[in-house]
Amino acid sequence: MRWSLGVGPTENFTPSSDNPSIFSDQIPIADFRPDILQTKSLLLSLSRRLLHCIFQTSMVAVFLALTTCVSIAAPSSDTTQMATHSQHHVFLYQETTGKTLKNFQWRQVSSKQREIITVTEEDATFSNYCDRTGNTYAWNFEKEGNTSIRVTREGNLLKISGIFSGNRIETTETIDNRPWYQPLSFSLRSFLDTSETRTSFWTIRSDTLEVVAMQAKKGDLDEITVAGKKVLARKVTLSRQGILAAFWQANFWFRESDRIFIRYQGTHGPPGTSETVVLLLQEFGKG
Repeated sequence: MRWSLGVGPTENFTPSSDNPSIFSDQIPIADFRPDILQTKSLLLSLSRRLLHCIFQTSMVAVFLALTTCVSIAAPSSDTTQMATHSQHHVFLYQETTGKTLKNFQWRQVSSKQREIITVTEEDATFSNYCDRTGNTYAWNFEKEGNTSIRVTREGNLLKISGIFSGNRIETTETIDNRPWYQPLSFSLRSFLDTSETRTSFWTIRSDTLEVVAMQAKKGDLDEITVAGKKVLARKVTLSRQGILAAFWQANFWFRESDRIFIRYQGTHGPPGTSETVVLLLQEFGKG
């Protein structure tokens, strides 16, 4: 079971375009015939595409070689308002399992109405749409080649549709009035700001699309080393709801000063599986 960020398994992380969607409708090579290139409309189209790609590439160069800026498509019509009244937070994390190292980017776009949390891996993107308290109302999961999933919450129903591992899926799962927390690295922050010591919620496993009930428990204030500096962080222990809690647990740590997720520790397999540790490597400017 993989719950490091509430998004599912991570893969090796390599740079990609800040806006992958601009490459999805490229003109086929076969269309580049002399007679077509002479048309004014196509030349203008090609010029716009080239300028757009140059701009996006220059933006990517601002970050480290392992980071990727992703395009975040909002599920409603107020995209323009988001662009002019939002703040951006970008973090780079490293995941270690045994001798295997993987890196991924975590991005938050905040506005008065909502939060968009996007986690970018080598071949997958997870876009989470939440309110300001972490309640998730929509989730997009895109994996190169064979997966494109959309989940929305309507009352106590989770509507799941799209293609998963190459198979078309259209289903509805019934839950109760507990919150749906998909990006646990963000959604658990609001729990830390309450006087409660425990909370329960729903989440979806990205490897199986199973809807599961989870619980979180506040722990001690620990000293964690991040980027060579020691900081105080609140421990949160995560487990399955009910009797299954005895069979699997994992721990998150959130920086006490600002509730930023800085460390995860847990095992994602049967006994004998190497422990997985996720650690914050670097955080970039806010804007």
